[in-house]
Amino acid sequence: MGNHKCYISVEDADVAGTLKVILNDLIHEDRANPDLVISDDMNMKSYPDARFLYLGQEKNLKRAGYAYDKNILLLRSDNIFQKVLRKLSSKNVSIHVLILDRIAEIRSAVKKLLNDYTKGRIRFLVRVDDFPRWDRNSEEFLEFHDVLSENKIPYLLGVTPLVCSDPPSHECREYRKLNSKEAEILQSITGSGAEIALHGITHQTRDLRYNSEFVGLDSSELDEKIVTGLNELKSHGLETDVFIPPFNTFDYNSLGVLKKYFEIICGGPESIPLVGYRMSPSFINGCLYIPSYHPAYGKAGGILEFVKKARLIEDNIVVPLTLHWCWEKEDNFASLKLLCREIGTDAIRWGML
Repeated sequence: MGNHKCYISVEDADVAGTLKVILNDLIHEDRANPDLVISDDMNMKSYPDARFLYLGQEKNLKRAGYAYDKNILLLRSDNIFQKVLRKLSSKNVSIHVLILDRIAEIRSAVKKLLNDYTKGRIRFLVRVDDFPRWDRNSEEFLEFHDVLSENKIPYLLGVTPLVCSDPPSHECREYRKLNSKEAEILQSITGSGAEIALHGITHQTRDLRYNSEFVGLDSSELDEKIVTGLNELKSHGLETDVFIPPFNTFDYNSLGVLKKYFEIICGGPESIPLVGYRMSPSFINGCLYIPSYHPAYGKAGGILEFVKKARLIEDNIVVPLTLHWCWEKEDNFASLKLLCREIGTDAIRWGML
């Protein structure tokens, strides 16, 4: 550890992301402010006496001459730095074993938490993204809702209050508020058991190279966007403490702001490179984090096959399933109907958590 620096070569981006998650957990346990302890956007040469944990490839470090690399972590806390080193070096435990051990700790705690809700059986949380759609008539959504309602399936609906007319384009400047019919639909479904989440503000990517509405924004910009979105919902008599990031992307700076407004933060396959792979549900920096991964994330037909296999698990676990309502229109909701029948009474309300 010459010159107060620690270099760990990690080829797998998901592993590097998970190590960052573990590090942030340690910071949280010490009741420290992550913004004052860790950064992944620093130039090593600018901090010759700082302590670094490098999670990139060694060849990149040499090629950059210790210059900027997105996987460099700057630690400003000797206590946390020493704790990380002890965990990494303890009994020569490998990084992968460390990750699995941490996941096991989290899983054990969550299973105890969920025991009252599962009664020893596998249960499902149903999440639905993208209301309103920028390219569909919102009244078509009622066909989707009716299928879930008829099968008594509770679900969480991600609502975008100022949806962009072309979300994949970072240059688009056309947005619209929820119209009166959409507000009526939301009030109706929440009155019959559905719940809503804030699904971004505009659902517009900020960069063509990487789809995300929130990654890269500073705290003040994030605060402003979240408050705007929540106020738009409130103007229609709607409230929520659940957040679904558009494109499933957010970073630790986003998390620091989001956890001020939400009890639950969702994620998906695209979240893994940013905050690591996490068991679901789990905790992340004090928030209940509920990511949904393939094959429990996708179209109803594929999820149905997964659910059938998952039922063989006799354990008190909760599995989040993620659908996109417009995708189910392709087969006139036939697969969705089969999925709902398979899930039956094993779907639980998000509000229970």
